[in-house]
Amino acid sequence: MTESLSKRPRCDLHDYIRAGTCPRCKEAVVDGVVRATDQSRNVPTLWNVSRIIALFDQDHDQEEVIGLLLSLSLHVVNIRDLLPILRKALKSPLQDVRWFAATDLGSRGLSISQEEADRVENELKQAPDDLAGHLLLIAYHAPRASLVESSRIARHGHIRWVMEKEPEFFFRGGCNYLDPSIDGDVYFEIAQRWLAHLDSNPNDLQLLQNAAKYFYFHNINLCIELLTRAYRSRPNDPDILDDLIDAHWRAIFGLTGESRVQAARHALSEVEGSLQGLSSGWKRWLILLGVANIAFEAEDLNKVRTLTTMMLGPPGSTVSAKSIPNVLEIPHKVYLFLGRLALRGGQIDLAKDYLLRASAYLRDSFLQTGGPSMILAKELLALGEREAVIEYLRRCSTSWETTDHRAEQWIYILEQGGTPDFGNNLLW
Repeated sequence: MTESLSKRPRCDLHDYIRAGTCPRCKEAVVDGVVRATDQSRNVPTLWNVSRIIALFDQDHDQEEVIGLLLSLSLHVVNIRDLLPILRKALKSPLQDVRWFAATDLGSRGLSISQEEADRVENELKQAPDDLAGHLLLIAYHAPRASLVESSRIARHGHIRWVMEKEPEFFFRGGCNYLDPSIDGDVYFEIAQRWLAHLDSNPNDLQLLQNAAKYFYFHNINLCIELLTRAYRSRPNDPDILDDLIDAHWRAIFGLTGESRVQAARHALSEVEGSLQGLSSGWKRWLILLGVANIAFEAEDLNKVRTLTTMMLGPPGSTVSAKSIPNVLEIPHKVYLFLGRLALRGGQIDLAKDYLLRASAYLRDSFLQTGGPSMILAKELLALGEREAVIEYLRRCSTSWETTDHRAEQWIYILEQGGTPDFGNNLLW
């Protein structure tokens, strides 16, 4: 027996459909009302774009607006429909709504056609201050810029505009990374613009953070200097502290010997002051784990033990999966941290056990893409525990797949008695 339309749960997308099939529930809708239930029909969706745009002129809860934007980003196929909506969202007084819109434009830009890109480019000639168009095209040209000179030149033009007019959004599209070896003088030109903005607004926290991101890959010391200024202005901000710890770790990663130890000790002295004031939650775990890695490099086992207590309780406390927040890469990092601590106590078998436990926690999207941390694996390899590292990689390979079959390559090198270059997988 067919269920009555009046008794069906109402899909919240219907209010924004002028006519056609709702892409979520597959009902036929006209002016927000279900008109038919034949799900074998699939009529293209005509969105009520003006009604959606009008929402941004009303008072709404931020989560509600972002929820709608997320639904639309999943279901609105035509960029012509979505672009005016995201253009309006970029002007929202709600920061997270603006940033979500910018991020979505970055994602869409990677997949639009050349015809769509050309249309947006032509529209920008008539309306050159259209932020949405610039963000969309920066992303469109990003994968082409290293291969095609015309794309590189076009991308540089859009990046210059965003840098000059809307620096808040410089990194929000996700495709504004510049490399001096590819982008040449443009990289240094934008670097000077960041510094000029900072000269005019030396205490602007968002500006400090954005400029630090720009220098992260090619001037890590300046990145640390800028984040330190931001951190001292707002020492209880966990996001700034997390970024500063990450920058220090990247700087340490590039050093060896005594200079590495000294850099780690300096970093530890810079960040440890705010740890006691951290609020509970998953961000606290990430920060403590980051500081713990620095403490290991500083050869400060007392600090490592203090951090262990802050995370897991006093010595002798039972460590279970239930006591560790199953968020992002936290469980993976916790077990590797415990393995490194076990090694320092001469407990090699326990360290290997923690290594293998860590392999079960690659569900986070970052780890599935970037792969597992190899810090503990490298330390065990140096002690001759080759089979444990091979087994770790075998287990990780069930969740981590790359086009170059990196896990399998590393396993092969290890089986032949060699030592792979774990590269950036020693960074996390």
